[in-house]
Amino acid sequence: MKRSNSVRQSWWCAKTFHRVVWAALVLIATACNQQARPNTDDQTSPTITLENPVGGTAVSLSLTVQGTATDDQAVTRVTYQLGGSLEQNVPITPAARVPFSFNVQLQTGQNVIVVNAYDAAGNIGSATLSITYGTTGGTQDTLRPDISILSPTPGSTVNSSSVSVQGKAKDNLAVTRIAYQLNGKAEQNISFTPGASVDFTATVSGLLPGSNTIIFNAYDAAGNKDSASTRVVYSGSSPSPTPSPAPTPTPTPTGTAQPALVKAYWINKVLNATQTQVSTQYMQYRPRQFNAGLSLIVDPAPQQEPDFKLDDPGVYKGWDALIMPANGSYVAYTSSDNMLELYLNREARVGLVWYGSPTDRPSWMSDWTPGSTVQAGGKTYTVFLKNLPAGRNLLRGIDRKAGRVYTVLLAEKDSKPSSPPPVPAGLEVPKPNTACPDWVHDQYMVKGFDGKMYRTWHPQIDPVYWCYFGHEHGSDPSQLPGLKAAMDRGDLRAAFGYVSTKAGKDEPHTGFKLFAYDDRQGHDWLIQFHIGTGGRGRLCTRYHEYNLWVVDHSSGELLAELHYMTDTGPALDASATGTPDDPSKANTTRYKPEGCPDNLSIPMTGENGRRRIPRIDRNGYETWQPSLPSTLGLFGGRGYNTDNPQTRCSASYDAQGNPTCDQMVRSPSDYDWGENRWFIIADGATTGFGIDASKALATGVFYTDPYGQRLLPSSDPTAVRQYIKPGLFVRHLTEDRWIPYDGWWVQYKPVPSGAVNFESHNLEHSLQVPN
Repeated sequence: MKRSNSVRQSWWCAKTFHRVVWAALVLIATACNQQARPNTDDQTSPTITLENPVGGTAVSLSLTVQGTATDDQAVTRVTYQLGGSLEQNVPITPAARVPFSFNVQLQTGQNVIVVNAYDAAGNIGSATLSITYGTTGGTQDTLRPDISILSPTPGSTVNSSSVSVQGKAKDNLAVTRIAYQLNGKAEQNISFTPGASVDFTATVSGLLPGSNTIIFNAYDAAGNKDSASTRVVYSGSSPSPTPSPAPTPTPTPTGTAQPALVKAYWINKVLNATQTQVSTQYMQYRPRQFNAGLSLIVDPAPQQEPDFKLDDPGVYKGWDALIMPANGSYVAYTSSDNMLELYLNREARVGLVWYGSPTDRPSWMSDWTPGSTVQAGGKTYTVFLKNLPAGRNLLRGIDRKAGRVYTVLLAEKDSKPSSPPPVPAGLEVPKPNTACPDWVHDQYMVKGFDGKMYRTWHPQIDPVYWCYFGHEHGSDPSQLPGLKAAMDRGDLRAAFGYVSTKAGKDEPHTGFKLFAYDDRQGHDWLIQFHIGTGGRGRLCTRYHEYNLWVVDHSSGELLAELHYMTDTGPALDASATGTPDDPSKANTTRYKPEGCPDNLSIPMTGENGRRRIPRIDRNGYETWQPSLPSTLGLFGGRGYNTDNPQTRCSASYDAQGNPTCDQMVRSPSDYDWGENRWFIIADGATTGFGIDASKALATGVFYTDPYGQRLLPSSDPTAVRQYIKPGLFVRHLTEDRWIPYDGWWVQYKPVPSGAVNFESHNLEHSLQVPN
């Protein structure tokens, strides 16, 4: 498989990512930075991070408070106050980052604890903690239970469709209900005796062959919830896999013009007895081009085949043609293999140019009617015909009954060739299989919440004119039912540049990439991230636009939409190799580019992200980790990986040995077009990734600065609209990698670590630099 080395390298980087970054869940309390400054140049207040507890109800009179104080210079003093009493000093050693811990004796009722941090200039940072102790009536329990799965360990293989799961749950008062969900289905309650500490065992039945995600949820009487997950692989056999039906893509905005007959296509390339892989290599759809002289093979030289041209199309002149690979391995596909997956926009008359004996065909072609012949390569071949419906159609293998795989012909259902789509008067006529005129691209616009028009998602290939845009934007946001419902209501608007424009940044629209996925836990997610790999600008650009939507998978209810400029931290040398004493140099070796030498001093602490960019002299993928500000309720960690970045850093160094990346070098492989992006979630079995409304600056509709750090009035010209449903707590727990399934809709699906298989999603060689 292509990129097998990259797949192996990705496991090392994923382990490093889990080990080094986002190692602990840190919940940041609301800070009230006060002005108490003498005449000094230091105007930055320290920051207090409270790690335990974060509020709620205490069950013991003595409470231990733990946290961390940070400052750009040094924290010189930490104190706490209980209920407005005098400050009590906390023993610390002055430093830029100071962990602290102290015990406090609570009073019955509500206890307000204020923790203060000072620096040498007298700047103060504060955080407030509210704890209730010893009352029963009218006090709300807000502490979530804690649940963990002891066995089986994630990734375990079982040979039965049932598995026994053991775990432990505890709560400050009592765990009252435990339920599990298998592969995102409805909860199933389990039997146990409620209590403050519970050991449980449950049998989970109905495993599917392959990977299964099991989530256990623990609840208390107040409805607080915690979750833990594990993944098991059922080794049972299954029929030859049939991929899920593809969704309907976003309609073209081209007036009332009718789209081409073909919507999408691919070959289900067989990997083993239970896995297939989407492949469009050496395939091309040619609308209205089945004419004499047409080559019936794409890229003959790489396929090690001679050119094979159409001599006489006969009665099929002007039909559409779908050119199939000439690779001899596909000849071996059998009648039980769903070889070709073909999606049609409407009913069509479909013909198969059969390159074998007309009387010796696979059984699945028995209801295809023999038609007229065509001539190609100096020989005569029969075409077999059948009407196929709109939507998904599966055409099978040929059982070695011909020397090459059939060529697919298409016409309207009445056997007439399709008519060319209309073009607005005065505009350039788009030509199929060539670059689109600008006016076609300019139709893909959306109105932002500020009333301005922004560029938005479009497919790689225009569905009406079948011309090429030369770049792609990842996932079609309308492919999942929840996301589409939100789009139809106007709640979801994938506006490229909505935030960066307000931040005074100019981010090229080709770099905006979308990630759409169903988390199998009841939610549809859409991430819009400016993460292109085609230029040198990414080396020194620290802040990039990041947008997130999460909706209820069934109802389409919008649960949150967040927009901000994410801090991707410093640029690191992803190709740096370590020693036994320092195996993680890819996480610590910084570039020192001429344009931004300060890259050496950008912090990698707290919520900061980082960008790992590989060098041209070594293979490897590119990883970006965005910051996830707690001010917007975000928690956890994510890593976005581009398996095949378009450009890599030159192998250049300064006198001190720092890599300098003097220029970006185009990756040499035909595979390297930057379109194969996948992601992982750090600590996916425990912390996961999600939104906690109780930690955000506000809920409902509110407005912030472009970096999501402070509230602004909606009238402010730089204000960015945010929305979090009040009371929301949503978390995606997963240890799988989420990879792009296909190149047409780019739906992300989970696969176990070490099982990443995909070919290039560069459809019909349409992508260009930059992508």
